[in-house]
Amino acid sequence: MNIKESLMDEMIFSEVDVLEIISKDGLFNTVSTVKKTIAEMYLKVYINEVEMISLLCLTRNLEELTLGFLFNEGVIESIEDVKKISYNDRMHVMHIILRDEIQVDRMASLRSVTASCGECLTYINPLKQELFRAVESRSDVYIGEIIKKMTEFERGSEIFSRIGSVHSALLHTKEKDYFAEDLGRHNCIDKVAGMMLLEEKLNLAEEAILFTSGRVPSEIMIKAVRLGIPVVVSRTTPTLSAVSMAKQYNITLIGYARKGGGIIYSCPERLKMNQ
Repeated sequence: MNIKESLMDEMIFSEVDVLEIISKDGLFNTVSTVKKTIAEMYLKVYINEVEMISLLCLTRNLEELTLGFLFNEGVIESIEDVKKISYNDRMHVMHIILRDEIQVDRMASLRSVTASCGECLTYINPLKQELFRAVESRSDVYIGEIIKKMTEFERGSEIFSRIGSVHSALLHTKEKDYFAEDLGRHNCIDKVAGMMLLEEKLNLAEEAILFTSGRVPSEIMIKAVRLGIPVVVSRTTPTLSAVSMAKQYNITLIGYARKGGGIIYSCPERLKMNQ
């Protein structure tokens, strides 16, 4: 491990003294050991010098997280909308200066976000409805490719394999893959969006497949709709609201995607069962 990776690890986790429970011959005992435990932080986001929101997150890819969140919330449309972005690592504050024409109303535009997807507000802001359109992509995807990619995705989380406690997301496109890890599924997708914004590659989402860890609530679908992603895949279940949203916005939603198959909840016409 190089010095840069070592310093990054120190920010992502700490080693904690713990007692491990041991069972032998029906009897329980404890032994002292050390356990790597994930670190978290509140990232304060200031827009035009006004504090707008705090994001509970990992200490990686903070710029991508912030930019992706602002895009998925409909605040910005491209990286050109951002005049300046800077990070104060002492105060854990991201400062964003937007183009003069962009005015942000905190109550109308942004939501309070925690690490737990189920605790977030999950509606599409009526003032931003025009930014959420039905996906028009008609390209078809071989289901075998999706299952294979899901297997690779599940093995690709570096932090989860070493420490646990994180979610991940993978946006698979024909040109390249975008991968992110964080405390919440929604943060992972915001980070992916931020990566694409910085590369000015948002158009790749229009023919992409989004793989996400854990269940798929409506707030994950909102981000998929905003990005225009035609196919969303999870190893586990979507919520009823997510299924309804997938149907409304013409997104193919697959749950329980594993080696043996999966469940198609919406828009099966994009999927090829055989090559």
